[in-house]
Amino acid sequence: SNLAGGGSDVPNQVRNRAIKYGSNAVTSILIVIGLILGVNLLGIFYQYRIDTTESGIYTLSGQTVSLLDNLEEDVNVISFFREQERKSVEPLLRQYAYHTDRFSYRIVDPDREPVEARRFRVKSYGTSVVISGDREERIASIEEKDLTNAIAKAVQKEKPVIYFLTGHGEASPGSDSRSGYRRIKNALLEANYEVRDSLLLVSQDVPEDCDLLIVPGPKTLMYPSEIEAIRSHFEGGRTAGLILIDPEYRTGLEPVLESWSVVPNGDLVVETSNVGKTLGM
Repeated sequence: SNLAGGGSDVPNQVRNRAIKYGSNAVTSILIVIGLILGVNLLGIFYQYRIDTTESGIYTLSGQTVSLLDNLEEDVNVISFFREQERKSVEPLLRQYAYHTDRFSYRIVDPDREPVEARRFRVKSYGTSVVISGDREERIASIEEKDLTNAIAKAVQKEKPVIYFLTGHGEASPGSDSRSGYRRIKNALLEANYEVRDSLLLVSQDVPEDCDLLIVPGPKTLMYPSEIEAIRSHFEGGRTAGLILIDPEYRTGLEPVLESWSVVPNGDLVVETSNVGKTLGM
């Protein structure tokens, strides 16, 4: 897969505006897309703890650590578990807190503190409430995948909008087949993204609200008008991202990508981290 978000030859004015007005939005988008697609988009260096468990159950994925390291707001998690369940819950929460001072947690026994349970409208054991500012997210389990997604939702002020391009034999984000991308679409929705999966560019521009354009495995060349629409959107001063998935065939975008200093080689990327396990894939 290949990813582009502009290049060194884009006019300085466009590049400066993108850096000034859109860096936080792009960072947020790339972190969560990294979670979903299994691509480590941010190289973050941090202190390591040695995990001596055979399965690595106390080791957070690189994607979760990236999200934690880039938190700009405080996140508080209140988990409602019985006292005898505390030992099975706290190690994961402690790992999150270890990586950033912006993360804090409490484990509340709803039997011993029923007033606190009613305050947060908790009706079942195992519920966790993720709070950031005036935003709350609830999860029914304390697994890393669910907790990280809940944090990503809680810290987002606006829903980024993602479009899937169609009209060139692309894989369908609504299909459950082996070549389909329903799993990715569902993961994006769970991560609080707005997904629109039927963008035809033959007679229109890329919508202004497009934060990320995904081109999933195109099989035919794009029309010149489509290529120009994509170029105009990304060089028009708006900060956005472009992802090409499995670009095995020429799309017509190659000259545009080269002008951004991006060359799609069609290389194979092998994911060796535990992100697949983290995402339940």
